[in-house]
Amino acid sequence: MDDTHAVGALAALFCVTLFVVYRLEDPVLWVVWAVAMVALAGGALVAMNRGDSS
Repeated sequence: MDDTHAVGALAALFCVTLFVVYRLEDPVLWVVWAVAMVALAGGALVAMNRGDSS
């Protein structure tokens, strides 16, 4: 997958899940969502950086 498509997919996922969490208004869900987004974004950055160095 091209990096541009991966970034677009991550942005779309971020926006959709942010809207869902916002509408549900559950504080625990906010924390779980935040941790998941940090892990997902970090994993994507590591994957993209490893792909560039090969």
